[in-house]
Amino acid sequence: MDVSFDEVLGLMTCSGCTESCPAHIVSRICETQRIWVYYALAYEPHRTAREETGEKLAILSKCFNDRMKTPGKKILVLPGIS
Repeated sequence: MDVSFDEVLGLMTCSGCTESCPAHIVSRICETQRIWVYYALAYEPHRTAREETGEKLAILSKCFNDRMKTPGKKILVLPGIS
């Protein structure tokens, strides 16, 4: 399968900037299930990563999880939160 990720600048993890930040809330919930959350950041500042299809983010998550060596740990790639 040939998939282009040209619109993705990179991935970021939540650093817990504020307790009310949606990224922080989601990350904390997932953390209890041993799921590490990464957010896809759009390359173009005027676009949000929400424009990414769920399919592309699922592909990224699968790529990371297929290489995971720690039992019970998972990676979840979500659209960036603006």
